[in-house]
Amino acid sequence: MSLPERISILGLGRTGRALVEFLSGKARLFLSEARLLSPEERDFLQERGVRFEEGGHTERVLSADLLVPSPGVPPHAEVLQKALRKGIPVWSEIELAYRVAQPSLIVAITGTNGKSTTTELVGTILRAWGAEPVVAGNIGRPAIGTVEEVWGRPWVLEVSSFQLLWTEEFRPNVGVWLNFAVDHLDYHGSLAAYFAAKARIFSR
Repeated sequence: MSLPERISILGLGRTGRALVEFLSGKARLFLSEARLLSPEERDFLQERGVRFEEGGHTERVLSADLLVPSPGVPPHAEVLQKALRKGIPVWSEIELAYRVAQPSLIVAITGTNGKSTTTELVGTILRAWGAEPVVAGNIGRPAIGTVEEVWGRPWVLEVSSFQLLWTEEFRPNVGVWLNFAVDHLDYHGSLAAYFAAKARIFSR
């Protein structure tokens, strides 16, 4: 796919770093972090020519063709609501990775409990069969950091409700929803919204 020209990233945690590393030189990036950055983090961004702000999200985030929030940014965050009102697409890192990689086989695993164990188990089974799976997602390496490894290999992804919420085209060949229990209500706002986010693993 052709990447949007201007991409804003919310947050410089593990996912934000992986996004910066992959997208640097491919798009005009702007990173916005709610907290203050460390000197090492500022150096990381400056070395890659990434414009940034810290200590809060301003209107500068909205000068973008795509907004990619870190999983910890809740959907009711004002900056996300403003982006949606302006018609700026909001994709999770999983959605962006899927569109870039277009892998031949994806096994995606979600659920309130047991996601990591099951994801590792599926990876182990595939390796025992002689495959060379790429295991990524919420379990460890962000999916965007593995897109150049997945050609011709199974992509086994642990996906959270936070990541599924901002998907549009993400379509695993095999989707596994292990279980469902009351959780993350502070993020989703209601049990119904949490359920709907999880259900997006099967929506396409």
